[in-house]
Amino acid sequence: MGVIIGGPWQNGERYYRKMKTLGEKLCGNRLLFTGFREDITAIYRELDMAVHPSLSENLGGAAESLSAGVPTIATNVGGFPDIVNDKKTGLLAAPKDPDSIIENVEYLLGHKAEAKQMARKGKVLVKEKLDGGKCADKVYEMYQTLLGSELSYQPRVTIIIPVYNGGAYLKQAIDGALGQTYKNLEIIVVNDGSNDNGHTRETALSYGGQIIYLEKENGGVSSALNTGIARMSGQWFSWLSHDDGYAPGKIENQIRLLNVLLQNRDEIDLDKTVLYGDAEIINSSGKHVCELRAYQGKDNRELILKNIRHNRFNGCSFLLPYACFHKIGLFNETLRTVSDYEYWFRLLFHGYRFYHVGGCDVQNRLHPKQVTHTKAALAEDEMVQFHLWMTDEFFKRRLYQSSDDFMMLRGNMLRRCLHAGAQRAQEYAKALGKKPGFFSGKYHTAVFHLRSLFFKAFYKLFFFINQ
Repeated sequence: MGVIIGGPWQNGERYYRKMKTLGEKLCGNRLLFTGFREDITAIYRELDMAVHPSLSENLGGAAESLSAGVPTIATNVGGFPDIVNDKKTGLLAAPKDPDSIIENVEYLLGHKAEAKQMARKGKVLVKEKLDGGKCADKVYEMYQTLLGSELSYQPRVTIIIPVYNGGAYLKQAIDGALGQTYKNLEIIVVNDGSNDNGHTRETALSYGGQIIYLEKENGGVSSALNTGIARMSGQWFSWLSHDDGYAPGKIENQIRLLNVLLQNRDEIDLDKTVLYGDAEIINSSGKHVCELRAYQGKDNRELILKNIRHNRFNGCSFLLPYACFHKIGLFNETLRTVSDYEYWFRLLFHGYRFYHVGGCDVQNRLHPKQVTHTKAALAEDEMVQFHLWMTDEFFKRRLYQSSDDFMMLRGNMLRRCLHAGAQRAQEYAKALGKKPGFFSGKYHTAVFHLRSLFFKAFYKLFFFINQ
């Protein structure tokens, strides 16, 4: 048996020599490195099987090998499963798992007739899915949906506005909700025990039957959201803080994306679909400060790691399926300052698929009365507890059990002065076989600590200047 490894060496000659030395040691003269080739179709036709061990990919080489009728093995990442249907058009292996790939290679070698049958089915599937005319039609349909054609899916959306002493900004928030271009809406305002001499109540009641108005004793934003959720009749939930705002097309842009997903994905599960987006940061008088661009990731693991380093999730940009509250529970009412952050991570850990909607359709206001400033000590304590919980959740799930991931978590938490979480992440990394090195030593920790203190001071100055 011979093995051909093709492709350019992105890390240069040194990486190529290392791979060649290792290959010759393990395989002798049965290993051939081709480098970059333009006759890839001809090469595929000479192969008994093709293996694509990518860690992230769209359709990539799997589409090429199946088009050539070659039995194909691919890792279960990215777009591979769209065309490599396990045990139907090819075999799927777990990413970062050589034993899984070896097992699949041995299976195809021992079942050559079945391998050829899967390859034939794969060739038909690729031709059907990647037909130029059909792809052009789908792109045209997508643009029609995005650019204003009639929406076939028009679910009811409930916007919940929790408010505490919100007289200064509440009217702007309600006007923004009522001014949405998407009209199948329900708007619920929940007064969380305001003590502003009835100003909040008076503002809300002035809208009459255009909104649903609820009152409760003060219990924090989570309890206010949960009160609204218990009353909502919509299929989708959108949160609007009383001091923030929506662009007129916020909800419509998200519903249009749902329509595109329904048109172009055969097996999308709306009950496990989450939409989120970017935000414009404004000051107390509504002046533009900056834009907060949300992170995007190829999978939930990447989104978690990126947002641990710098939280780019904006709660008011989210659109959640109502079904998620029955599946994974409501907002955590024991948390006063990080309940939103905890909920987004809970969704990620439970495998919800996050889709990013471009454009700053949310205005997030900086002002001195935000709870993260009025309850700064509590916010810091809850942030520590949250990251300990998050690190434990990361360890519970086999998908994330990589010592390198935990060292990355550690570094990301040190950058934010979250030393308890960083220590726990390092302990999990050691449990998974990571040996302590320079980057886990006291010197490295001290450098991160000084760096994070600098950025904390910078952000305080930034807030002071822009509030």
